[in-house]
Amino acid sequence: MKYYIFILIIILYINTNILYSKESIDNNAFYLDLKAILENHPKIQSQTMSLAYKLEEYRYKKTYYPDPRFGIMWSTVPYNKKLKFEFDKSPMSGIEYSLIQPIPTPGKLTLESKITEKEIELERIKLAEEYNKTTEKILMLWVSYYASKELDLILNQYYDKFKTLTESSKAKYTTGKGNYTDLSKAILLENKLKEERIAIKGNIENLKENLNYYYSIINKTNYEESTYYDSIKQYIELLYKTLPENHTIYETTYYNLAKILPEIDEKKIQLQKYEYYPDFELFLSYRETKKIPDDPKSGENFMSAGISFRIPLWSALSNPKAVQSQELNLKKTKFDLAEVELNLKTRLKELNIEIQTLKNRQDLYKNVLIPQAELSFNSGLQNYMVGKIDFEGFSLILMDLLNLEKEYINLRKELDVKIIEYLQFSNHILPEIHQIQGGRQ
Repeated sequence: MKYYIFILIIILYINTNILYSKESIDNNAFYLDLKAILENHPKIQSQTMSLAYKLEEYRYKKTYYPDPRFGIMWSTVPYNKKLKFEFDKSPMSGIEYSLIQPIPTPGKLTLESKITEKEIELERIKLAEEYNKTTEKILMLWVSYYASKELDLILNQYYDKFKTLTESSKAKYTTGKGNYTDLSKAILLENKLKEERIAIKGNIENLKENLNYYYSIINKTNYEESTYYDSIKQYIELLYKTLPENHTIYETTYYNLAKILPEIDEKKIQLQKYEYYPDFELFLSYRETKKIPDDPKSGENFMSAGISFRIPLWSALSNPKAVQSQELNLKKTKFDLAEVELNLKTRLKELNIEIQTLKNRQDLYKNVLIPQAELSFNSGLQNYMVGKIDFEGFSLILMDLLNLEKEYINLRKELDVKIIEYLQFSNHILPEIHQIQGGRQ
C-alpha cells in the first residue's frame, strides 16, 4: 500500500511540474512579447512571404499544363499584282485552321512540382531557423543589457567609495597628514571609474536602440520593468531544464537545412536528364477550299492529324555538361551536410563543456573569491584608518574587490550567453514553433 501511495505522489509531482512549466511559459511576460514580435516583425514577415510564394508556386506547377495553340493558314492561294488573294482560281487553295497541343515528356512536369515541394520544405526550415535566430538575438541583447545595468550599478557604488577616499586624501594632504602621491592616485582612480561609467552608459543606450529594433514593432520601449528580467531568466531556465535527454543534432534546423539541399539537387539532376527525351505536339487541321466554276474536283474540304516531336540532337551533345555540373553540385551539398553534422556534434559538446566550466567558475567567484576579497577589504579598511597600510595598498585591495565583482557579473552573462547559444543550436530555444506561427500552414 505504501508503495502505491509513493508512486501516486511521484505521478502527481511530475504532472504538477509539467503543468507548472507549461503555465509558466504561456504566462511568461517575455514569451508573450516574443510571440508578438515573431508574428509581426518585417524580417519574419519577409521569410513568411517566401514560404507563401513557394506554396503558391507549387499549386501552380501541380496543375500546370501547356496551353493548346490555334493557327490559321492561307494555303496555295494565287496572288495578283493588285495585292489581292484569289481563292477561286486554284482547286487546292483555301484557308486551313489548326489546333496544336504540346505534350511535355511524361513525368517532367510531375518532377518539377516535386522539386517545388522540396523547396517549400526548405522555406519552412528557413522560417523556423529565422524564428530561432531572432529569439537568440533578442535574448542575447537582454542578457547584455541587464549585465551592463548591473555593472553600471556596481561602478556607481565604487565611484562613491573612491570619491570618499579622494576627499579623505585631500583632507589629509591639506592638514599635512598625507602626501600628494596618495591624493593624485585617488583622483586618478576616481577618474578612471568615471570614464568606465561613461562607456557603460553609452553601451546601455546602444543596447536600448538594438532592443527597440524588435520591440518598437509591438509599441513597447520601456526597459526599466524590474520583473521583466525575472521572466527572461525563467524562460531560459525552463527551456534549458526541459531539454530532452535524447535530443540529437538531427532535430536541428541546421542539419535539416543541409540535408534537404542534396535531395533537391538529386531531383534537379533527374530533371536535367529529361533534356535527352523529346517533347511532343499533337495537331489537328481543317482546310476549307472554294468552288471553282467548271471544275468538279474543287470545293472539297480536307482534314489532317498527326504528331511531331523535338529531336534531341544538339541537346544530346551539350546536355552531358549540364548534368555533370548538377552532379558536382550534388557532391558539394553532400560534403556540406557531412561538415554541418560534424560541426554540430563538436559545437554542442564544446558548449556543454563551456557551460559547465562557467558554472564552476561562477561558484568559485560567488562562494570563495568574492567573500575572501570582502574580508580582505574590511581588514584593509580598518588598517588604513589606523595608518597600518598606506593608500596604495588599500586602493589595490579595493580595486581587486571591484574587479572580482565585475568579473562575476561578466561570468553570469557569459553563462547565459552560452546557454542561449546551446538552445539555439539544438533547436530548443522556443517551446513549440507552431505555437509561434499561430497554426499557419
